[in-house]
Amino acid sequence: CSPSDKAYWAASMVSTVNAVAVAAVAIQVFVTEPGLTALADDLHASVPELESWGGFFLGYFVADQLGNAYWWREWSGVEATTVHHVIGMVAYWRVLTGGFCHFHALCGWLLEATTPFVNQRWFLAKAGWSGTLAYKANGVVLVLGWLAPHSSSSCGPSPQPV
Repeated sequence: CSPSDKAYWAASMVSTVNAVAVAAVAIQVFVTEPGLTALADDLHASVPELESWGGFFLGYFVADQLGNAYWWREWSGVEATTVHHVIGMVAYWRVLTGGFCHFHALCGWLLEATTPFVNQRWFLAKAGWSGTLAYKANGVVLVLGWLAPHSSSSCGPSPQPV
């Protein structure tokens, strides 16, 4: 295994920990805060958990981006990851400093629940399991996990008045 692959494996594990942590926070808030979905229309409604976990989330993005910069030539897909991280950092910084769109940021954190499945695809492919049932099942769960919040009444598109 090359040093680049070892570094990517380590970055993927840290990515998985971050994703599980912030998705768990989002799920916990959605479960314990009745009426939270009503906040979707109140751009200035605040969710304290977003502020308390903000440093963790932004710290992960910055640290992962440093790895992307170091391994720029060896890692595939680093350009898309960089765009994702920069947009995420700017958007989340605006959430923290502007005090708005907390509900929408929680929906973004909920989508992080798919990250472990993205990472698992790489692990399975590296292990030579690309044609296996495990690889295909992981892909199905990844797609369904991504579609669920997008199509739900809470994080999906709100019906627009005619």
